[in-house]
Amino acid sequence: MPETGLLLRLVVILGYWPRALVYHVASKVVLPTKQAIMTEGFTLTEHARYQMRDRAIEPAWVDATLSAPQRLLSLADSYGNTHYLRQISDFGDRWLRVVVNPTVEPQKVVTVFFDRRVK
Repeated sequence: MPETGLLLRLVVILGYWPRALVYHVASKVVLPTKQAIMTEGFTLTEHARYQMRDRAIEPAWVDATLSAPQRLLSLADSYGNTHYLRQISDFGDRWLRVVVNPTVEPQKVVTVFFDRRVK
């Protein structure tokens, strides 16, 4: 079964079993690296890269959210971060939240997650 081989290779590469694979077992997710192509003007933090790997969030989804958000919340938290939200049809129409620190240049993607609170 090719899916099993893919999962075992991912476990060996990552060194752990990502919980997102429970939801995305047969997907072929491109793991973000330090050279991951991002929308111009944005960079990924190590934490954001880790969360993308752990949650099986594809870089293309993050890019689409940053370049054309369906909702944009400026100063959305106590740290002054901007939250970009977009509904991802490839992931069951769940809302992807990309949290960005806008006070640095280039802007840093702090974290990325599917937000169950958004309706």
